[in-house]
Amino acid sequence: GFSGQFIYNLTRYSPFMVDGESMYPILNYDTQIEYSNGDKFDDPENAWRLKDFTENATYICDYGLMDNSSGFVKRLKRFDIVITYYPSDYLNGELKPNATLKVKRIIGCPGETVKFDVDGTLYILKGEDSDFVEIDQPFLNYENNKETRPSVSKSWYDAAMKETTNGYMSPYKLGDDEYYLVGDNRRLGASLDSRSNIVGGIKESYLVGK
Repeated sequence: GFSGQFIYNLTRYSPFMVDGESMYPILNYDTQIEYSNGDKFDDPENAWRLKDFTENATYICDYGLMDNSSGFVKRLKRFDIVITYYPSDYLNGELKPNATLKVKRIIGCPGETVKFDVDGTLYILKGEDSDFVEIDQPFLNYENNKETRPSVSKSWYDAAMKETTNGYMSPYKLGDDEYYLVGDNRRLGASLDSRSNIVGGIKESYLVGK
């Protein structure tokens, strides 16, 4: 029979699809397109750009489970992966018909000031009377990542780190109900996120799940 824990998990977690390149290589590393004739396009770094997802092809990507239970926001911490909407997904307080969920990583928490330098190093200021502290980003580290994920070239990481600011100004001061969300794929143009002045800090009311 079904266990109580199994039933609890079904009610607490909801499935989601990872669409796009913004969390590569942690998510969608193995993205490919499979055509009806059996041919495959299995170059994950470029599969999203091809956008050849016709009725004669299947888009193969990652799926996950998100915790969207009541109070999940209170359990969030830096570097958690979250599912969210952006302010642009709303009109007059209502979700637009074409609103899409985004998958991003928490870099900055409410009340903090976030700053990247030119080589992608992350600094956090936690209070007005404190100093910026360098924060290690283990998920965006070539030596760390190659032990837990398929091989990605060091040159990819080097480029991602250098392009980490998307060309926009930092530091960024977060409000008491805002999170700084960034995609793991820092390559220029790969992730529209809090680094862009189009997005900025994301209010917790926009977050859907962890």
